[in-house]
Amino acid sequence: MNRSTSLAGILVTLTTLTSMSGQAAAAAPEEVATESSGPALETQNVGPVADPMEEPEASRFRWGIAANGGPMMGAYSGGAGGLDARFGMQLSSLLGVYAQPRLLVGAGASSDAAGASATGLALYGMGAMVDATLVDMFYVAGGPEVLIGGVGSASASTSGASSASASSGAFFSMAGRAGVAFGSTRPERRKAFTLGLDMHVLFAGGATFMPMVALGYESF
Repeated sequence: MNRSTSLAGILVTLTTLTSMSGQAAAAAPEEVATESSGPALETQNVGPVADPMEEPEASRFRWGIAANGGPMMGAYSGGAGGLDARFGMQLSSLLGVYAQPRLLVGAGASSDAAGASATGLALYGMGAMVDATLVDMFYVAGGPEVLIGGVGSASASTSGASSASASSGAFFSMAGRAGVAFGSTRPERRKAFTLGLDMHVLFAGGATFMPMVALGYESF
């Protein structure tokens, strides 16, 4: 009886160990799977990435200077020339606004069989301009200006008659400019030499048209 009982106990023990080993083997993949599975990776929407080559649209100070000259036609005739400068703000790559101080002188003389005449003017003043620049190269601008100084004319005929007129004070004028800017484009700044056409229409004893070729430098 003792040997049978011992043998039966051994068999029960082996059966129990075998069952426990099978259960551990079945549970192992679940534990591995549980351990290997972690929290889901979180994703964050960082938004669109800015193009590093895109020109900033921040406003900035701008300035320029130019010399110009051309004919006078209308109430006064002859030739005119001068200097102008620009100080203002570039609001974006397209639009700018600035004040345009200006110095302008002109003179002319003519003669024929009936007599001779001469005209002259000396003016300085300020304009308020709105400017548009396309593809960093082509510009066009316009606005009113007030010019202060004097204008005058004199004539004499072969018959001996002569006349002269002069006036001084503030005169209204319209200014315009258009042309091409040759230069470089840098972040937040363009620097260029300019070649263009300036137009001034002076209202003093009539309208005097002054189309002028302009050469200058612009930082905008």
